[in-house]
Amino acid sequence: MRMGPVSFSALLCGVAPLALAAQRQASVGVGTGVVRYAGGSSFSALTVSPAAQSLSISRYLAVNGSVSLLEAGVWASQGRGDVWSALAHLGNT
Repeated sequence: MRMGPVSFSALLCGVAPLALAAQRQASVGVGTGVVRYAGGSSFSALTVSPAAQSLSISRYLAVNGSVSLLEAGVWASQGRGDVWSALAHLGNT
């Protein structure tokens, strides 16, 4: 059976909002690296980077960051958070 463009569009419009109703995901990345300078010196780093996000029809929340262990027990870190929300329009009553 052949599906025309109208049927396929109706299928996407009907299923996509259900799939996007509420989605959550989380991940953790781990990595190592070596930084080398032109003079011949270098140092190593171990980094762990967790991330999480939650998405619904009217909002998006996300947090992520990185924590790195450098030489001589020195720690470095950074983080980020994002919030997005759609609010209902309040008309004059």
